[in-house]
Amino acid sequence: MTHVTLVLTPRYPLLSLAICTEALRVANRVSGRVAFDWSIASVGGKTAVSSSGMTVPVEEDVRDITAASFIILLSSYRPEDACHPDLLAWLRSQNRRGATIGCVDTAAYILAKAGILGRRKVVVHHEAAAAYGDLLGDRLLSDRYVGMDGRIASSGGGMATLDMVLSLIEEVENRDLADRAAFVLNYRRLPDRQQAREDPRAAAAVDPRLGRMVDLMHRHIADPLPVMDIVRNAGATEPTARRLFQRRFGRTPGRYYMEVRLDRAREFLRNSALAVSDIAGRVGFANAGSLTRAYSHRFGVSPSKDRVPVTGSERKGGRS
Repeated sequence: MTHVTLVLTPRYPLLSLAICTEALRVANRVSGRVAFDWSIASVGGKTAVSSSGMTVPVEEDVRDITAASFIILLSSYRPEDACHPDLLAWLRSQNRRGATIGCVDTAAYILAKAGILGRRKVVVHHEAAAAYGDLLGDRLLSDRYVGMDGRIASSGGGMATLDMVLSLIEEVENRDLADRAAFVLNYRRLPDRQQAREDPRAAAAVDPRLGRMVDLMHRHIADPLPVMDIVRNAGATEPTARRLFQRRFGRTPGRYYMEVRLDRAREFLRNSALAVSDIAGRVGFANAGSLTRAYSHRFGVSPSKDRVPVTGSERKGGRS
């Protein structure tokens, strides 16, 4: 029997927790034996409130767990708040003991802060990739749903968590059991456990010039290029660029570029604790004031008022 320790952090994703426990329960059912059991832990054994404001009983204090064979760390918004020194020390200890560690959504950030990733590559939720890309660097698999690199497993959260847990079931038991569990759960597994996430820019490649322009815009968010430089570098003319953008996106190249930068700003706001002035620089605005004006015009609310609440209850508009 393999024991799995599910570690909750503030604002953990409730959906991912349910996916973990259900996948393990179904694996036991279809195997006809207790192949897996699990417990729920937190720092101090304190009740953790999920991002939806719901709670589940916590059974253990991680500080009392000497040796865990399998750990799944669940985090969502503001993983900085979860980096309690005792949690980081415990993760380092379990890593030295050879534990397999799975991280969900933004939990890869916590593993990075604990200093246990090494060169192993991980996945985070795509909305959080921009906010934590600097810390993870080239270890970030920005185009993946699920990652498996040695003893570190990762998922971007949501339904991708199921693929991660099924992969762990396959590692511990066998592929047949993982496939049968997926069948009972009415879930079709990804053909490859690291199947690439479709880049939304790929749709623009119906015309190579449009694809090049969109790609340049996405690669130059912190250091925006003049739109006409982008047009020329893509081998297009201004009338052609306007026609291509209007046909595909219903807006001018300049407006599309501005929206890309403001959408990135919103990702930073909703997934990190960065100050508005810091975010402004990361999305190519001279200062917080200029970002605030553009942001308010696009979203109808100022950046400072558009952050996800950190009270543990994001019932509206948050990811599970």
